[in-house]
Amino acid sequence: MRMQRWMVVPLGIALAACAGQRRAQAPADPYRTLAEARTLYTQKNEPAAAERRLRDAIAAFHADNDEKGLADAYHQYAYFLESPTVARAEKTYRKVGFLDSSVTFDNRLQKSVAYFDRAAPIYARLKRFDKLTENNVGRGIVFANLANRDEACASFDQADSFHEESERRNPDAKPPLPSGFKTWDGYLASLKKWAGCGG
Repeated sequence: MRMQRWMVVPLGIALAACAGQRRAQAPADPYRTLAEARTLYTQKNEPAAAERRLRDAIAAFHADNDEKGLADAYHQYAYFLESPTVARAEKTYRKVGFLDSSVTFDNRLQKSVAYFDRAAPIYARLKRFDKLTENNVGRGIVFANLANRDEACASFDQADSFHEESERRNPDAKPPLPSGFKTWDGYLASLKKWAGCGG
């Protein structure tokens, strides 16, 4: 389902014009924009609107030299790319593509890992071991979905190391856990079993 060649140039011009308008109207609060994006793809099944907000937030954080915000936006875009909402929109994404032109429907999981990897060094510089924990959990899940057990298990092990450091630095901090899990150890053990780690 590819676009006809005659459609590509006008659409490209239109998208460039829209992108220019969005840059001129940067979000007043990119953190709020980021939160809105997450709601749109996790709860409202609106991937196109979510991606626009994610890209707007990335541009705004970059323009503001806000490292934490930029890392959070990369992290969130990584989760967006591997989300069931995007998977369900296969027909649309194969036809019109993603706002990041390097992403295709077929390579979106590899690109998800790449966005997690963009966030990681920023979180490391900021000593955000809690976010490094979350980042490596997400990375491990994507690698498991790519049937790359070694990388998945390595990511989960790294997440555990970051979690230990986060707890050491802030014993009162609690990692976000999915429904049904009461402890980090239980959640991590479940992920490792699902991915086939440890034998």
